[in-house]
Amino acid sequence: MIARLSGIVIMKREKDIVLDVHGVGYRVFVLPATIEHATVKQECVLQTHLHQTENASEIYGFNSLEELNFFEHLIAISGVGPKSAMGVLSVAPVRDIQQAIVQNDPTLLTRVSGIGRKTAERIIVELKEKLEKLGLSGEPMDNNFADALDALVHLGYARNEARRALGQVAKEHQDPQARVKEALKILGKK
Repeated sequence: MIARLSGIVIMKREKDIVLDVHGVGYRVFVLPATIEHATVKQECVLQTHLHQTENASEIYGFNSLEELNFFEHLIAISGVGPKSAMGVLSVAPVRDIQQAIVQNDPTLLTRVSGIGRKTAERIIVELKEKLEKLGLSGEPMDNNFADALDALVHLGYARNEARRALGQVAKEHQDPQARVKEALKILGKK
């Protein structure tokens, strides 16, 4: 199995990049944040998962082992394929998604195209205990982050760009409207 790839980015597309690894081009499906940060003709190192079916072999790449591990937990759930798992990981940071699961809150998960309430609840049932064993508690999660992120996306900003700007917003701005205003100021400086 291919567990890691290190190579030069030779192409970026909407959902994947092509890495040249010693003369072989590997098409790797990645998260939007990875595409945004990848630079053509620059080196890129990804933790990978090889997903094989009878019709295709696909490589999914991640910037961190945390993302990879969570992706593998998601695809082990009946009804959640790799594309849906990538959608989940694109919605919010891994820790926020995990907190939503521990708190029995399917709202964040149902924002993903193709994941309805029943699938979201199945994800919660199957992953909650595993996440609690890892030390995650049911302390309140920052749902306002996800609301502010959605608002910025609806205003026309790319999800990754909006997420990065929201990450720079000071912690005292808790409600989504205040976060959006501050993020817009940050985005306006670019």
